[in-house]
Amino acid sequence: MMLMLAFPVGFVVFALVGGLVTGLHAWLGVEVPAAVQVLALWIGAGTAGYAQWFHLLPRMWRREASGDSLRQAGAVGETQKGGPPCE
Repeated sequence: MMLMLAFPVGFVVFALVGGLVTGLHAWLGVEVPAAVQVLALWIGAGTAGYAQWFHLLPRMWRREASGDSLRQAGAVGETQKGGPPCE
């Protein structure tokens, strides 16, 4: 369920936590309990999903709605040597 709520950034978190657990076991011989793994996945995916859905995407949507991305690319509102604005 958490993977669906944190999609697509949740995949990155799951890969990082899985790699960390595998690395700890392979290099140091440390056995990480399953409860700790699940807790780390839920906290990581929840935090990343929250940042993605409530901070990053709204900021991108506001930028698109205001036309900043088009103005920065030079596609809206520029004039061609005294002519009418290009739209």
